Amino acid sequence: MIFLLDYPSVHDIRAGSHITGFPATMLKLALRYAEMPTPPMTFLFSKQPSFSNPSTYFHPRKQVPYGEHHNPLHPLLGYLKSEFVADYERAREECKKHKFIVAMGDLALWCLTGDRMLDHRGTLLYWENIRVIPTHNPRALMKDQSLLPVMAMDLRKAHRESLKPRSVFPRRTIHIVESPADMERCIDACVASGSFAFDIETYANQITMICFAPSPRDTYVVPFWNGSQTFSFKEEVLIWGMIQILMLLPLRRIAQNAVFDLTFLDAYGLTLRYPVDDTMLKSHSNEIEWPKGLGFLGSIYCNEKSWKLMRVGKVKDRKKKDE
Repeated sequence: MIFLLDYPSVHDIRAGSHITGFPATMLKLALRYAEMPTPPMTFLFSKQPSFSNPSTYFHPRKQVPYGEHHNPLHPLLGYLKSEFVADYERAREECKKHKFIVAMGDLALWCLTGDRMLDHRGTLLYWENIRVIPTHNPRALMKDQSLLPVMAMDLRKAHRESLKPRSVFPRRTIHIVESPADMERCIDACVASGSFAFDIETYANQITMICFAPSPRDTYVVPFWNGSQTFSFKEEVLIWGMIQILMLLPLRRIAQNAVFDLTFLDAYGLTLRYPVDDTMLKSHSNEIEWPKGLGFLGSIYCNEKSWKLMRVGKVKDRKKKDE
C-alpha cells in the first residue's frame, strides 16, 4: 500500500518529511485507530503551489498557452502546466508499483482516476487494475477536526481491503414490480426472509416510488409514477392494499430516516406496525458526531459509491429537498 498526497507544506519541505506537525499527529491517531502500520508515501507535486493555492498548478481553460492543451485536464482547475507534467507522470508510475493506493485529497485522486474526492470519498475504486480508496488529506483536519474519525474509518477500510487478494462486490438484483402478481412475489420474499428494508421516493408531496429489500442482494421496486402513471387505477389500488398487508406483518422493518418515510405512508392512510429499526439513529447512537446521511453511511460501511452519483439528471435532483 502507498499513500498519495497532493503536495508538501513549507514545514514538510524544511523537515524533509512527507508530513509533519499537527497533520502528522492526526494521521498517527487515524492509523492507530485503523490498526495499520505507516505505509510509504509520495507526493503528486514535489513543490508547494504559489501562495498555497493549488490552482497555480494549472492554466485556466480559456487561458491555456498554445501546445499545452494536450496536458492532463482537471475538470475545475483547467490544464496542468507543462512544468508539472513530469511530477504527474512520476507519481502515477510510482503508484503502479503498489497493489493498493490511498489517495489523500482531491488532487491525488484526480491524478489517478480523474474523479472528485468529495464524490467518492471512502469508495473502493479501480485504476490500472489497482484498488484505490480516496480520503481527506491530513492537512484538511487543521480546519475541521471532525474529519478525523472519517479519515480513520477510511483507513481502516483500506487496511482491511488491502489484506484481501481481491475485493468482492456483492451481486444485487433489482426486481421491477409491474403487476400485483410481482408484488405478491415481493411479499413472499419478505416473509421468507423474516425482515425487509424499505424506502420511498417523493416528488411534489406525493410518493413516486417505494422499494422493499428482503435481503442485501434483492430489491423490489414499485414505480408508481415516472413522468407518467405506471399502473391502471385498479392495479394501483390492489398494490397499495398489498403494501398495507406487508407493513402489518410481524416482520422486522428497517429504514433510513424512518420518520420521513413513515410520515408519508401515514398520510396515505396506511396503518403502520412498530417498531421500525432506523439505521440513521443507530449510527448516530454509535458515532454522535458523524453525518447521518445515507450517502455518508454507505461510504463508511459499503464499498459501492453513493447511488445518487449513478443517477442521470441534474445535480439539484439528487437531493431530496422539495418536501
